[in-house]
Amino acid sequence: MRGQGYDNAVTMAGVHSGVQRRILDANKLAIYIPSNNHSLNLGGVHSAQASVNAITYFSTLDRLFAFFSASTHRCEVFKQHVPGRTVKKTCEIGLSSRYDSGDAIISSFESIIDALEQLRDSSHGTAITRSEANIVLSSILTYTFLAYLNFWNPVLKEINDTQIFLQTCDLGLEFVLPSLEPL
Repeated sequence: MRGQGYDNAVTMAGVHSGVQRRILDANKLAIYIPSNNHSLNLGGVHSAQASVNAITYFSTLDRLFAFFSASTHRCEVFKQHVPGRTVKKTCEIGLSSRYDSGDAIISSFESIIDALEQLRDSSHGTAITRSEANIVLSSILTYTFLAYLNFWNPVLKEINDTQIFLQTCDLGLEFVLPSLEPL
């Protein structure tokens, strides 16, 4: 008997394409056992791509990151208003980065607004910077963005905490099952 483990990454997940399909095509007796941790991540990733509003929400998080990281001046204004924090870039396949990004915004929301308003209203900045600050500010002050921020952050926190827990060494089934019930 031979076996090989896979992490159930996006390239493995498809039963119709991907590595899982190729293995089954090569050996009909192959048994595919996905990683629970990666399956949880995939479920969250697919949920985050399930609606236009969800995609727009995560794209807005990325736009906020891109705006402040586009120049040293913008980054300095951000640091003045939000000392000790950074805006986090999200990753399409990693939910922990999406949680980190949303959490950074929730914990410093008013300060981020102040930084954007300063850049928007500054007579020293370029017209492009003022315009982009206004666009990002308008995007994060919408009802939909705020609703998704308050919806996704606790969901992603629960998934993130569970994923960290599932990576614990010497973890027995009796400890895993109760932690999965809230999900």
